[in-house]
Amino acid sequence: RNTSLDTEFQMEVDLFARQDGIPGGPYDVVVATLVSHTLARHNKQEEHVLSDKYRKIFEAIFSVLKPGGHLLIGDHVGTWGLYKQIRMMEEVGFEDLDIAWRQEAFFVAGGRKPERK
Repeated sequence: RNTSLDTEFQMEVDLFARQDGIPGGPYDVVVATLVSHTLARHNKQEEHVLSDKYRKIFEAIFSVLKPGGHLLIGDHVGTWGLYKQIRMMEEVGFEDLDIAWRQEAFFVAGGRKPERK
């Protein structure tokens, strides 16, 4: 457990980290609207803390997608830039990443969990 993450965020992410993962999965598609920046919080934080938070968010979602499943995000950039979020999705394992729309600080983006080989 990373003690540098605030307690409330850790409790929310721990709900996803149960052995069963996010309830009801696996899913073909996860649509996350205004989720990631809300879970990560709006306040200014150290870069490594934000990186840890976004990694946990994207890992929780990745873990409940079926192979070939899609993640669609409609969000506000919040405290961590869109490019950094897309790169983190790539690090977690998403592929075919795309930013479909962006206007000011709002965006729609997504990626796909690879098929099993």
